[in-house]
Amino acid sequence: MECTNHPGVEAQYACVGCGRSFCSNCVVEISSKHYCVDCKSKIATTAVMPKRIASGATAALVWAIIGLFIFGLILGFVAMWLSRKAKKLIAENPELGGSGRATAAFVIGIIDVVGWAIGLMLL
Repeated sequence: MECTNHPGVEAQYACVGCGRSFCSNCVVEISSKHYCVDCKSKIATTAVMPKRIASGATAALVWAIIGLFIFGLILGFVAMWLSRKAKKLIAENPELGGSGRATAAFVIGIIDVVGWAIGLMLL
């Protein structure tokens, strides 16, 4: 089998992306897989970049955790509000992350409010 780019040169690899045959000079090894120049370019443009955490997601989680111990009736609502705000930012901008933090903050915020409300009724 001949190299796609160099007729007369024996192909040593098949590109994982397109399946065409290439010699060792025409492929690039990425994560133990061989890619031609065209497929390597496609992979580079679709690479997953680390996302920035949406503002408010971490703060919501912190307030929710603090609310478990003090002022949960108030801090729980604050955590839920901040988490909804962060979720909205994440939905509007695909470069933002932190959805898990915002969800956790919302759930813990609910636990804060319900737990503290029950605690106050029992007093």
